[in-house]
Amino acid sequence: MFKDKLKDLVTTGIFAHVRHPMYLGIVLTYLGHIVGTLSLLTFVPWFLILILYVRMANYEEEQLEKKFGEEYLSYKKRVPKWIPRLKIR
Repeated sequence: MFKDKLKDLVTTGIFAHVRHPMYLGIVLTYLGHIVGTLSLLTFVPWFLILILYVRMANYEEEQLEKKFGEEYLSYKKRVPKWIPRLKIR
C-alpha cells in the first residue's frame, strides 16, 4: 500500500483548497460531537485534540519546507491551512 511514495508536492484536488484536509475533517467531526451531545465536557477533549493537530500540522509543514523549499512556500501562500476559501459565484 505504501511502497509507492510520492516524490512531488500534491497541490490538486482537496489540497488545492486546504493544506490539511484530514486534520480539518477530524476536528470538525469532534466539533459535531460537541454540538450533537450539547455537553461542555466534550469541549475539553476537542480543545486538546485541536492543539495536538495544530502542532502536528506545524511540524509537518516544517518538514515539507525542508523537502520542497520554495515550491512549498509558494503553495502555503496560495492555500489556507485549515479553513478553505469558498468561491461563491
